Amino acid sequence: MTIKDSNDYGQFDPHRLVFHMSIGGVMICAFGAAVSIMSVLGTLGWQVINLRIDRLGDYLSSPLAYVYNICLLFAGASFVIAMLGLFSMRYNSFSRYIAIIGGCTGLGIMLLGIYPYNDPDSHRLAALVFVTSSLAMFVLLIFTRRNNQELCSSPMFFVALVGLASSIGLLAQIDPQTLDYMPCGPLEELCPVAMTMWIHTSATMLAGIGLALMARSLIHQALEERRLKS
Repeated sequence: MTIKDSNDYGQFDPHRLVFHMSIGGVMICAFGAAVSIMSVLGTLGWQVINLRIDRLGDYLSSPLAYVYNICLLFAGASFVIAMLGLFSMRYNSFSRYIAIIGGCTGLGIMLLGIYPYNDPDSHRLAALVFVTSSLAMFVLLIFTRRNNQELCSSPMFFVALVGLASSIGLLAQIDPQTLDYMPCGPLEELCPVAMTMWIHTSATMLAGIGLALMARSLIHQALEERRLKS
């Protein structure tokens, strides 16, 4: 490989970092959630959908809570690193704003792993950081679709809308005096907070995949521009 080729290849390192770390973070988070769900599925059955997802990190009731919390910690760290890569691309102002807010979202995920359900006061603050930062991220993605359609595809725009609605739904169900969500009833009853949490978590994970695909599309775009110039 010539020096020029080596330099050209290295120009796409931030793009690859965003892609691999975003996908890796989503896979780690999905693994932790899936393993934890399987550990309680035998006891709760399909009533698990009425269980708040953060209860999977409850050391007193979730057999594999440590797996769930460790996965949150590593998934959040992966997302923070991915957003550092996105920021270093300096594609435009919107990408930098998304990187900053996305990094805050990753930090919120890390805090949820550090302060699980058993540490109620710290956990509530961590959850508030996560939800508010993810809400800002979804808002930016929606504006990105309007101003830079090449950065936000139609599926990602739909995910951002769902994520925004679920973020607002979660914030609306927070008791301002305790900063905790409204309590759920028995597992046999539908819990709005739990359902909104599942939707919000799924939207956040899909947004991570969307950001990874965004980085890959930027690589292809840069390669095409280079091919046309040569």
